[in-house]
Amino acid sequence: MTRTIRICSLGIALSLLVVGCGEIGAETKRYPVINTGIELRGASGFSWCDESYIAVWRRKSERGGESEILYLNVHSPLQAHTLDLSGVQPAVVDVRDLTCHGRDVIFLSYPRTGQKSNRYAERPFAIYGMTVGHPIELIALLKHQGPHINARAKYIVANGFRFWGGRAGEIDHDCANYVKPGFKLFCWNIRHRQIWPLSRFVLAEYRWEETIQVKGEDGQPKTIKNPEAPLLGWDGKPQRYALVLYDLEHQVLTNLTDDPGYAGFGAGVGALAITPDESYAYGVCVKKPIAHGRGWDSVCRYRLDGKRNQVEEVFTIDPDKKFKVVVIHRVAVDSRGNVYVAVTGAKPIDGVWRFHGKTQKIERLTVLPRSGESRLGVSPDGRWLAFTALDQGASKLFLMRIEQGGEQ
Repeated sequence: MTRTIRICSLGIALSLLVVGCGEIGAETKRYPVINTGIELRGASGFSWCDESYIAVWRRKSERGGESEILYLNVHSPLQAHTLDLSGVQPAVVDVRDLTCHGRDVIFLSYPRTGQKSNRYAERPFAIYGMTVGHPIELIALLKHQGPHINARAKYIVANGFRFWGGRAGEIDHDCANYVKPGFKLFCWNIRHRQIWPLSRFVLAEYRWEETIQVKGEDGQPKTIKNPEAPLLGWDGKPQRYALVLYDLEHQVLTNLTDDPGYAGFGAGVGALAITPDESYAYGVCVKKPIAHGRGWDSVCRYRLDGKRNQVEEVFTIDPDKKFKVVVIHRVAVDSRGNVYVAVTGAKPIDGVWRFHGKTQKIERLTVLPRSGESRLGVSPDGRWLAFTALDQGASKLFLMRIEQGGEQ
């Protein structure tokens, strides 16, 4: 399903409305943009909870320190509510990730004691859950950093990778100190990897190294040749990096990046998004052979049914190759197949764009300075787009109303 798109450029003032019209292919509309004034400081981010609410986590001050979580109604965007995190132990809250469903908020916190620790020592992570307006509950206390949770499917993928003597070691199959009854725990090697825990599958980055660390007979780390063979691509060559779909028993089902026609599928932070029904993964890609200096200029998708499928191109942002540099950095997708991307390149193409799944048209929603640093998120009903942008030197959260009433 390849779409050749003619670009339509819309002009917009970031804190105002769309004031210009495109050249070809897109309808002329006005999209209100709201600056919430919420500054995303330090380790921070946001998650859509439902059609009207967003949860934001950030540092309380520019100097760092502990975190806070804000709960924001898009219909009252200047009146964010700060959630009560007093139930977190120890008292210093250090939120590293968050997911939200309705009024249920799940967040990952690194329990900070105020004492300095060796960077290679065990760094426990806690997972807390709360319903807005109710007390916090501990879901799990993991031994190692970087866990991931699917609260609806009630399982946790935890990092079982140990460190010895400043170097990475073998798997700890007992990787948690506590797990709430009713939740399953999987101890996998997931250090330094992006993970998408789905209801039936786990989508994860795969990295292969020639040597690994194991615990020797003397209890000290020992370097050995990796006994596990690397994944092989369609051309029979070993792959050191891939996006792999696993079942919940950690068995490889399919390799999403093993495609003869496209490269780089979903590569990069924020460059892959899962549809709300988990039927497809949408991600950046580039058609082979790759032109010199050309970045990820397309969005592709892959069906997540556990079978070996092929990457499908959805659209290309610059099909006529008018611009020397075009890079798609961020991808978001809604339930109707509309795709939102942050693009950097020449001025006529810089910004946030939307591809209409129904009309197959593309339009620029906003001109966005340094859009490669922006984060995107679309509401479950596809009516609101949340994104970060620089405002007076600080990264702040903006909202854009992109659909009205029953618009499709």
